Amino acid sequence: MEINIKSFKTNWDHFRKEVIELDNHTCVKCGRTVSDEVVLQVHHKKYIAGKLPWDYSYSDCETLCKGCHAELHGKIPPKSGWTLHYYDDFGDISEKCDYCGTDIRYVFYISHPSWEPLGVGTICCDDLTSTTYASELKKGLESYSRRLKCFIESPKWNNCDNAWFIIQKKYFIGIELSKGEYQLIVNSVKGKLRFKSLNEAKTKVFNLLSDGSLENCFKKINRA
Repeated sequence: MEINIKSFKTNWDHFRKEVIELDNHTCVKCGRTVSDEVVLQVHHKKYIAGKLPWDYSYSDCETLCKGCHAELHGKIPPKSGWTLHYYDDFGDISEKCDYCGTDIRYVFYISHPSWEPLGVGTICCDDLTSTTYASELKKGLESYSRRLKCFIESPKWNNCDNAWFIIQKKYFIGIELSKGEYQLIVNSVKGKLRFKSLNEAKTKVFNLLSDGSLENCFKKINRA
């Protein structure tokens, strides 16, 4: 179908003006107006093959600002409707937020029905998911990191001939170096796991003490 450019512009400008007036010159998604220095555009909620842009009913169209319109068509990442799935702690600020480009340590992986998955920082995750999950998780991770660091560096650890000992919660805990690997010994009971570094072994001890696994293990041993 051939359309005269002048006719197209006239008909479209008229239709566009009427739709925007019906929506009170306001973006129906974000509520901003031209006074907020945004460009208002008309969005077609559906498209019908062969139908001209101004031949739709007003109910099939709506006013959107340029940003919301681009977001709706997948040209920029959506600002809401994201879901948090999991997270990573990279140990230092070595990653970048996929959304804003900020350097980050904690990466939260989120998904959206109309966009590819992103790895983002705490603030972006909270904003995009409309939750405080990331902030709460980060707070917990930071607390865990501080407590773990204190435990690993604690002066309560004693060292003697490739073995390290500490008494915690009535448990005599040892870490023994043998053949290049570290093994846990708790109240004279040797563990089966082997660790590549002393800090890795101490981290395991910390986790066993923190989550109650060590206590539960010895309860089972005592009942046997």
